[in-house]
Amino acid sequence: MNIPPLPQSFDANEWFVLVISISAYSLMWLLPRRFPPAVSVFVFLFGLFLARWADHIFGTNGAFDFYDTHDSPKMELADLCTYPMYAAFGYLFVYIYDRLGIRGRLQTSLFIVFCSLAGTGLEYAGLRVHMFTYKGWNLFFSFLFYMLALSLTIVYFHWIRREYARISPSCRE
Repeated sequence: MNIPPLPQSFDANEWFVLVISISAYSLMWLLPRRFPPAVSVFVFLFGLFLARWADHIFGTNGAFDFYDTHDSPKMELADLCTYPMYAAFGYLFVYIYDRLGIRGRLQTSLFIVFCSLAGTGLEYAGLRVHMFTYKGWNLFFSFLFYMLALSLTIVYFHWIRREYARISPSCRE
């Protein structure tokens, strides 16, 4: 197994990921438990999968190579630290969605649009600190991807809760 190299320099983009990740994980641990641990783990892993899949298809050394992350066009250790950041945000997205009791197509669509705009805004901040270098990608594409990813996350969340409820009667739906 090849371990990616350390960043060329520990600068603003690495600090950005570190601060955002610490903030997201702190919030995750401070919030009251809302889901059974198995559901939480599967939602978290789904966010991790989506982030890695997007990078594999669109980003650094991906099929299309539309953007680079951090300091190098090649995968480096800092890149691996970004995936758990996106996983935490996927979990927080589902947590807020469930906590607010969002139901129906209109409410769900508006929530997805709002969160996609927020994600695009956060990505813009990442662009400002050179977390990304676009090569044929732009923020509109990111917004569209967030719309797709968050929609899939909600579908997955409902599916995993149904499956958990079917297997374990202690799960509240």
